[in-house]
Amino acid sequence: MGTESDLTRSSTMIGMKEAIMDKEHVKGVADKAKGTIKDAAGKVMGDKDLQAEGKVDKAKGAGHEAVGDVKDAVRRASEKADKK
Repeated sequence: MGTESDLTRSSTMIGMKEAIMDKEHVKGVADKAKGTIKDAAGKVMGDKDLQAEGKVDKAKGAGHEAVGDVKDAVRRASEKADKK
C-alpha cells in the first residue's frame, strides 16, 4: 500500500489530468450559462436579438460539450488499447 503522500500525489495528478482534458466541457458550461442569461434578459427586456444571441450561445456551449465528450471517448479508447 502507498503512503498518504503517495495517495495525495496520485489524486493530484489525476485531478490535473482531468482538469486539462475537460477544457472543452468548461467552455461548454460557460457558453451555456452566458446563453441562458442573455436569453432570459432578452425575454425580460423584449429584445429578440439578445434572446437570439442567448440561444446561439447555448447551442455553441452544447457543441463544446459534445467535442469534449468525443475527446474523452477517444482518450479512453486509446488508454484501453494501450493496456492491451
